[in-house]
Amino acid sequence: MNTPLLRSSGLSIRDTPFADVEIAPDSGLTLLSTGRESQSSSFSLVLSGRMRASTGTIELNGESIKATKLAKHVALAGIPEIDSLERLVTVRTVVREQLAWSSPWYLMVPRDISDSGRWVDVEKHLGLNLNPKTLIGDLSVLERFKLRIALALLARPEAQLLVVDDPDQVRSMELRAEVLHALKGVAEDLPVVVVSTNPDFDSLADTALTITGAGN
Repeated sequence: MNTPLLRSSGLSIRDTPFADVEIAPDSGLTLLSTGRESQSSSFSLVLSGRMRASTGTIELNGESIKATKLAKHVALAGIPEIDSLERLVTVRTVVREQLAWSSPWYLMVPRDISDSGRWVDVEKHLGLNLNPKTLIGDLSVLERFKLRIALALLARPEAQLLVVDDPDQVRSMELRAEVLHALKGVAEDLPVVVVSTNPDFDSLADTALTITGAGN
C-alpha cells in the first residue's frame, strides 16, 4: 500500500470536528467542501501548518509532523490575512519581493521578472500573462487571485503540496471554475487541495469530498 503524501486524523478546531483526509502524491486536484467559510479557512490553515488544531494529527510522507515543520513543505494561498496585496504597488514589485525572500542570499533577483525562470514557469502554469508595470488594483478579480496563488508557489519553491482556500471569494461561479481549471494545470506537477464552501459543481477536480463534521 502506497504511503499518502499527507494524512489528517481526528482533527478538530474549537470543538468542530473534521473528517480525516488522505492526499496521495499523484492525487492531482482535490476539492474539499466544508459548507461554512470560517471552517474552510481554519481547515486550510491547519492543513498547511499555519495553525495548530485543537486535537488530532497530521502526517507527511507517513510521519507525524508539527505545524511549524509542515508549513515549510506546503504552499498556501487564499487567506486574506496572510496574502492580501497592496493595491498601489506593481506586479513587478510583489513578484520581485517574493523571489528575493525565497531565494538564497547569494542569488540576484532579476530586475525584469520575465528573466526569472521560476516566475515564468508559475505564470505559465496558471495561465497568467501580466504586465509587470500594472498596479495590483488595476488587475481583474481573477488575475489578483491567480497572482496570490503564484506568489504562494514562489514562496515555497520546494513545496510538496499547494493548499488554496476559498476560491468562492472571486464572487462568480464562472470565475471560480476558471480558478479550478488553472489549478488543474498546476496539479499536473504538484498535488493541489482546494478547500471551499461549495462543492465541485463543474466536476473539475480529480477527487471531491465533503468533509463531514465541518460546520456542525
